[in-house]
Amino acid sequence: MRLLVGKGVRKLGAYFDSLVHASVRDDVIGAARQRSFIAAQLLAGLLALCVLPVYLALTGKPTALDAVAFLWFLSPIGIAVFLSHTGKIGAAHLISAANFTGLITFSGLAHRRSRLLPRSLDGGGSVGGRAVE
Repeated sequence: MRLLVGKGVRKLGAYFDSLVHASVRDDVIGAARQRSFIAAQLLAGLLALCVLPVYLALTGKPTALDAVAFLWFLSPIGIAVFLSHTGKIGAAHLISAANFTGLITFSGLAHRRSRLLPRSLDGGGSVGGRAVE
């Protein structure tokens, strides 16, 4: 079993090596930076892709907001592709940081908006006839 895992990890590492831009393949440090950035972005996007069927099974038909959120979670794959094609790691880091900042801001606004919605009229916000704050 250990031998199979070792081969799989080596194949995955070779795949990430192939995605490094040609301009930095000779630079050991630059190639390592790009490889690790690309690996992290691809794995984050693939994790979101793996969670999508489970989420859909639990919640049913997604809303437009759900679709936007999942597209946002998949955007690191696009950032990895951008870095792989251009080799501009500074720009890729900036896009990734802006993407993460936007995701945190967006989720914070969505959470705040849900808290500001009026409570349901069926008494879901009350206990024993008194309103719960």
